Amino acid sequence: PLIAVQIFTVIRSGNEFDREIREHYRGTLKSLASSFEDQLQNISVASTNIKYNDELMQPLLNHIVGYDLSVVAQTMTRYGTTVAFTDSVGIFYPNRQMCLHSHYKYSLERISEKYFPAGSEGALALEEYIRNADTLSLFYTGSYEDSLMNRLFVARSVRYNDSRNRQIVVFFTISDSTLLDWCSIFIPFSTGIAITDRDGNYVMRTADFTPELLASAEYQAFLADPTAITFEPEWLDTLVFCKYTDTVHGRTFVVSMLRDKVQESVNGYTDQTAGLLISTV
Repeated sequence: PLIAVQIFTVIRSGNEFDREIREHYRGTLKSLASSFEDQLQNISVASTNIKYNDELMQPLLNHIVGYDLSVVAQTMTRYGTTVAFTDSVGIFYPNRQMCLHSHYKYSLERISEKYFPAGSEGALALEEYIRNADTLSLFYTGSYEDSLMNRLFVARSVRYNDSRNRQIVVFFTISDSTLLDWCSIFIPFSTGIAITDRDGNYVMRTADFTPELLASAEYQAFLADPTAITFEPEWLDTLVFCKYTDTVHGRTFVVSMLRDKVQESVNGYTDQTAGLLISTV
């Protein structure tokens, strides 16, 4: 009877591992999603703290010639290092119609031209986004076909002197590669990540999420199925996709992983379980 029980347990462990591995990745992605929300909160706090720095408020003074732009820019850059996994920080001063970003002074038009052709739909949308940022909001340049580079903007307005009409707009940028580095902390063999908002719009997506994949009926069905955790497309025999939806904030996180690495983890678990049970018998 003991031998029969052990054999049954080995078989059962193999049959149920598929479910267990899915639950494992679901838990991992839940932690990743929580970390992303923490990141946004850290950006919000850093943005608010900027208003208490006198050097960064100098461009707002009526007597605008009284400050050193290089000192202000260096002070602003230090705020970028206080938030992990961000690439740059910028400030838009509405009363001066100017931005400080990466040590330089720009107009909104010049900022948008770093990411889009001049006058394009994406350029105009980015200018509008920064100009009208209020509460913490996201803007992904890769959502526009004319994007020159993919960046996630996270911006919020910050009021100073307790005035509703006096404000600056602080924005941080996050690149695809930086986002993937952050993702690899949770899943070392991840190769890509995509994030959608409550309406299904992409907050960000890396190279694995090609237009062909996003347009496929199988992938769309995977996203729409609340019970589906993993997706293994037949035409992509190297990748496995795993998703998690944060019901509080409405964002869905999908991570692509190397299939052979996932299989190695499956084999390792099965071999370990079988060896332990055989030793017990």
